Amino acid sequence: MLWTAFREAYVTLDPDAFREEVEGTWLLFRLPPGDLDETFTTQRRGAIGSRVGPEVVIKLAKRAGSNAFGNMVTVGRADNNDIVIEHASVSKFHAFFKHDGGIWTVRDAPSLNGTTVDGEAADRPTPIHTGQVVGFGDVVEAVLVDAEALYSRLHQPA
Repeated sequence: MLWTAFREAYVTLDPDAFREEVEGTWLLFRLPPGDLDETFTTQRRGAIGSRVGPEVVIKLAKRAGSNAFGNMVTVGRADNNDIVIEHASVSKFHAFFKHDGGIWTVRDAPSLNGTTVDGEAADRPTPIHTGQVVGFGDVVEAVLVDAEALYSRLHQPA
């Protein structure tokens, strides 16, 4: 969902109602300005939006019927991923997230251009927490956020 649409939908909710509506973990994608002229990502079956502006927010969760990897949230350029990112630096099956024991981890699939957490290679399961930046390929970055962080961001001056 575009950040602007997300903001419009949820900014009027009180903190408790907001947490109930948007429970879970989310990724706030920062789309690089140079790539906004191309179709960066695609709005297919709950994936990220197309030609969206600087930021997109998407829940870190399985998509119903998306692929055979039921215990992981997959990221890549192919349509059968849970999070589809159409960009030349993102592989068809680029990376995956797993939730185990209350902690999210991310791991490169392995992809051609790699996956990072705060700039460090995620070539093995790497724990991630709110506020950390996950990089997919050369230019795609997403910040891991929870409901608290999203609520705070909604109420920051524009």
